[in-house]
Amino acid sequence: MPPPRLAAQPIAEGFLQTSSGSKLVWREFQWNTGKTSKMWFVDPEAVDEDQIEIRQLDRTTRPAKET
Repeated sequence: MPPPRLAAQPIAEGFLQTSSGSKLVWREFQWNTGKTSKMWFVDPEAVDEDQIEIRQLDRTTRPAKET
């Protein structure tokens, strides 16, 4: 029997305010195994983590897919 399929849901995002607006710097996911992981969209060493605004995502709804 194959192992269960892995699935993840985004639970939080980190934004940095810049002169041109908000920039997404990371997104945190919770996996169906109970583990969490963070995907960085910029070099983590190039960002001051104290300046990041953390936004919690609603876990009961999923964003609509763009077509």
